[in-house]
Amino acid sequence: MRGSPGPTRRRPAETPRQQFSDAVDRMVRDAPQHTAPSIGRANHHRPSTVDQQTRLRKPTPPPHHFHVIRDYRDLRVWIAAMDLAQAVYVTTAAFPRTERFGLTAQLRRAAVSVPSNIAEGQVRDSNPDFLRFLAIAAGSLAEMRTQLLVAARLQYTAETHEAEIDELARQIAALRAAVKRAIDQTR
Repeated sequence: MRGSPGPTRRRPAETPRQQFSDAVDRMVRDAPQHTAPSIGRANHHRPSTVDQQTRLRKPTPPPHHFHVIRDYRDLRVWIAAMDLAQAVYVTTAAFPRTERFGLTAQLRRAAVSVPSNIAEGQVRDSNPDFLRFLAIAAGSLAEMRTQLLVAARLQYTAETHEAEIDELARQIAALRAAVKRAIDQTR
């Protein structure tokens, strides 16, 4: 037969672990670097479009060692919690379908709970409320750590995000200590 192609070589199908690894590589490669806006920026107004408002920008180096916090989106701990939630969503995408309503759902809820509680606590009008919501966020972080370790034991993933969780736990603890000091100074 003329023109019939020879035997085609198919690439072996990628395993979920390979797909996850590729997704994480793309996420790390394409992820923007985040820091909170600093004092002394020339442009203090918010962007006008929703896309620009939600996109985190890399600021110019701050002239001082502190930052202006206009809302929860300026908190470094909230930004780190959002990054971790995104990483957990990528990780759980490779979990078996049988876990869709089990471990996958629990992990995703815990991951979203951390930045959500930081945000809700920051917009409250009192430091004791903020402290309570930070404690809830720390609890959700411990829940997420446990669930990722269960997933690793079940061999659903090799990625437990230990370094990110440790750093976020440190940031939450530091913020809790600062809020406690502020409460003590007002008494």
